[in-house]
Amino acid sequence: VANPLFIGFLAVSALLIIGILYWF
Repeated sequence: VANPLFIGFLAVSALLIIGILYWF
């Protein structure tokens, strides 16, 4: 079973990366 906190961290990281790539 995956750690919900870890999944949340990956989700936030993915959003940050997508945001950075979008602005640049």
